[in-house]
Amino acid sequence: MEEKREDGDSSCVSSQQYVNMSKDEFLKVENVDVIVLSPLMRALETCNILFDLKHRVKLPEFPKCIVNPLCREAVHSRADLGSYREHLEKEFPFLDEVLAELPKSKWWYDSWGLPGIISYHENDISDRLQGFSDYLLRDEFRGKTIVIVGHSTFFQQFLGTKTKLRNCGVVKIQFDCESGTWKPELDSVFGHEQFYKQESTQW
Repeated sequence: MEEKREDGDSSCVSSQQYVNMSKDEFLKVENVDVIVLSPLMRALETCNILFDLKHRVKLPEFPKCIVNPLCREAVHSRADLGSYREHLEKEFPFLDEVLAELPKSKWWYDSWGLPGIISYHENDISDRLQGFSDYLLRDEFRGKTIVIVGHSTFFQQFLGTKTKLRNCGVVKIQFDCESGTWKPELDSVFGHEQFYKQESTQW
C-alpha cells in the first residue's frame, strides 16, 4: 500500500509482473518500508510464506513488521477469532518482537452469538475501518510504502468495492487526498479478474 504522492506520481506494477516476481524482487521494486499484519494465525502464516519471515524478519535490512488487530477479518465463524499472544509466540517464535505489541488478553471481539455459534457482526468490522485508515495516515508512515497482509472481507469494506480479492490476491492502493478515501489501482490487481472499483465509502 502506497500513499499518494504530492506530485501525483503513481508508478504501477502490472499483475503479470507480480506473478513473476520473487519475494526479494517485490520488496525492492515496490520499495517496501513497512509490513502490517493481521494477528490472525492464517495471516501470519501467509506472510511467513510470502517473505520468509522465519529467516529474515530480524535482518537489519528487512522492512519493519507490525501486527495491528484493526485489520483482522470480520467474524463469520470461529476460524475468524484470534489466538492469545502466548499461543502465537509458540507458533511463531521468530516473531516474538513483533507479537510483543499485542496485549496478553483477548485482542479480538467474540462476545456475541449463541453458544458454539459465532454470527457475522457488522459493527465488528465497520467500527474498525476509520481507525485503521487513521493509523495508516500517521506521520510515521508518511511517504512510505506499506504492505498489508489481511483478509478479503476487511479489504472489500475498507476499499468500498463490490467484489473480494481471491486468496493471496494483490492490489495496489493509494490514499486520495481529495475524496479522503483509499482507492485501488485497477491495473495492479492480481487475484481477481473482476475487482471493480465502486464509489468508496465516506467514513
